[in-house]
Amino acid sequence: MEKPPGQKTEPSLDPEDWQALRADAHKMLDDTLDYIAGIRARPVWQPIPQAVRERFRGPVPEEPSALSEVYGSFRHDVQPYAAGNVHPGFMGWVNGGGTAVGVLAEMLAAGMNANLGGRDHMPVEVERQIVEWVRQLLGFPEGATGLFVTGSSLANFIGILVARTGALGKQVRSNGLGEAGGRLRAYASAAAHRCIPLGMDLAGLGSDAVRPIAIDADGRMDIAKLKAAVAQDREAGLTPFLVIGTAGTVDTGAIDALDAIADIAHMFLADKRVAIYGNPDLVIGLAEFCLDLEMKPKLLLLGDDNPGYVNDPRIKALQENVDYPMEIVTNADFWDLEDRIKNKGLELDLILGHSKGRFVSIDYNIPMVRVGFPTYDRAGIFRNPVVGYSGAMWLAEQMANALFNDMEVKKNKEWLLNVW
Repeated sequence: MEKPPGQKTEPSLDPEDWQALRADAHKMLDDTLDYIAGIRARPVWQPIPQAVRERFRGPVPEEPSALSEVYGSFRHDVQPYAAGNVHPGFMGWVNGGGTAVGVLAEMLAAGMNANLGGRDHMPVEVERQIVEWVRQLLGFPEGATGLFVTGSSLANFIGILVARTGALGKQVRSNGLGEAGGRLRAYASAAAHRCIPLGMDLAGLGSDAVRPIAIDADGRMDIAKLKAAVAQDREAGLTPFLVIGTAGTVDTGAIDALDAIADIAHMFLADKRVAIYGNPDLVIGLAEFCLDLEMKPKLLLLGDDNPGYVNDPRIKALQENVDYPMEIVTNADFWDLEDRIKNKGLELDLILGHSKGRFVSIDYNIPMVRVGFPTYDRAGIFRNPVVGYSGAMWLAEQMANALFNDMEVKKNKEWLLNVW
């Protein structure tokens, strides 16, 4: 409908001619698909002629350009001189090649121009669904979540921030690093990506706070040198808080010995044999937590006479996830614990339970961490509930410290310094 004479046309970002735009769009899509389909007939990479570079050294344009003109410049001056990662012969770096379907997905996403920072709209649900699929594929526990970020450099930076918060507490986000933050040390392969020291810098820890560990003949982090570096830093009064394993270096694709690195990170917890007693739900939760820390719950004593707990799916899941005998006793008492230690040869490194079982710990010289009700022989325990992230961190620290104390009593100083 024509506007009345004298009425101003409102400014708009819409195209003046939708049909012309549609024709240009179809041509761009067809050309792009042809470019991908015929990529093998072209070189992986070619140098940029100086004349082409000079075309992108001009002043800011003062007038608009036709879309077809801009697209022609793209086809002639930009597309032929790409990095080459779309080509199947590209082997020079870690950039992905993408797919033809990915081009269409990017087009659809750009058409919606969704901001996933909040509000109630379906793109948020799509992202949540994909996070849940990834959780299932990786075998993470229910309730675990994740973030979509622009790439691995940002993902590594977030990992550093999480480790920093785990070491210093949530207050680091408001109070800063403080003196304790200046003592934190991280460790990574000398062949690790440079985003690691950059991430340490951005986290306020300083790029020198990550120690590059020499690599072995296979390009992997040297585990013996990692142990030595950690021991040296501890002896100097520093605080090791993060070991970064590389699952494919940029130069050779070497994969660090991730299991060995995890064992060092859990040095005083991994493979430690544990007995847990108390309320069945608490015992089951503690057993799951211990397995996450690579400990070995050997005996679970459920203080309940309900035999249905033996068939509890959580119990079955625990037993299916271990490669050693895990004994579960319902309607248990402390004699069951003592009998297995005294008469059946059960060897334990740690006991988890409330104060009433402390005599077993004392009689058989096994370190114990008080958890559950009642706890009446340790001050301040109930100010630290074992729920949530902070509760889990506190409990893990209590278990590690109990093992530290036990080793200090049972081993000599030279042994401790050599091990840690």
